[in-house]
Amino acid sequence: MNKRDKEISVGILFLIVALLSISLASGIDGFIDISIVAALATLSLYLFFKRSLYAKISAVIINTALIYKILMPWKYRKAIRELDARQLDHSDHHNSRLIQSFCLVAHDIKTPQNIGSLFRLSDALGIKHLYLTGSSPIPPNNKIRKTSRATENIVAYSYYDDPVEVINKLIQDDYKIISLELTDKSMDISQVALNKQDKVCLILGSENKGVNTELLALSDIAVHIPMLGQNSSMNVAMAAAMASYEITKQLSTC
Repeated sequence: MNKRDKEISVGILFLIVALLSISLASGIDGFIDISIVAALATLSLYLFFKRSLYAKISAVIINTALIYKILMPWKYRKAIRELDARQLDHSDHHNSRLIQSFCLVAHDIKTPQNIGSLFRLSDALGIKHLYLTGSSPIPPNNKIRKTSRATENIVAYSYYDDPVEVINKLIQDDYKIISLELTDKSMDISQVALNKQDKVCLILGSENKGVNTELLALSDIAVHIPMLGQNSSMNVAMAAAMASYEITKQLSTC
């Protein structure tokens, strides 16, 4: 290898070091400590006084990276640290084992995937019991399991052919019966006033027809979720999640 080739090879090496210094300098605050900064500064001085043009260019790049690192505003570095927070995974989750005095009645919800979502919702919010009635499918069911993530093995549930039987039992047990249905007398779910001591049952109706008149008549109140878009309704599992969260939030904090 002649002198010219050696000079090019060394120059490429210096450029690689310079680019690495930029990568380090743009990393999270604290990754470059004083010793690394000092080492890079020393290297930049050494390179700058070399006769090679590549060395001088590398020194300028390193110094630029160091200046960027040192002069970057503190608030900006703090924002980078926050954005670089570690994403938690399943191993970080700890079961609170909190069970709410709250149950769901899912009547004539024929889509298994929606039932699976209700199982997963019940597990997530600590819902005490999921009652499946009428034509609602029940486990074991592969389509239910696909969206439930096996939470049907955790959540307490039962099946009744007649939902009225379930509602009457819950009424006798002092449950407040709430139907999730838009009517001329329904109220915004966020306006419902609940106490921590309340026991609540939320009735969910079929995907197409909603909660029937017989179940509405047995309800203490009907609630709806305000719709701001062109559509007047949403998927039953999605609506159940929003309403259930609002209810459990009140039961947990009142």
